[in-house]
Amino acid sequence: MPIDVKEAICKAKEYAGEIFESKSGVSLEEVWFDERAGEWSVTVGIRHQKIGAPEFALSVFNTEIIRSVPEYKVVRLNGETGEPVAIHNYDRVAAE
Repeated sequence: MPIDVKEAICKAKEYAGEIFESKSGVSLEEVWFDERAGEWSVTVGIRHQKIGAPEFALSVFNTEIIRSVPEYKVVRLNGETGEPVAIHNYDRVAAE
């Protein structure tokens, strides 16, 4: 029995979080099923904490801020088993 969209989303988020060791979380951006390939493609936003330049208001205290910057990835899953097939950078031009 094929996996449904909810299961595909859960598996993709879990897999991306493990692979990229995200401590700040993985968010869902978009999901679609490729009938020709029999695969789910789930775009996720992976948050990494980065230390940024001080904001102007904080610069008087010489304080750095921590920001969460998303990196977008597409996780492809086998539509029957839910096993990861591939993971790659999200390319908005290729997706349109």
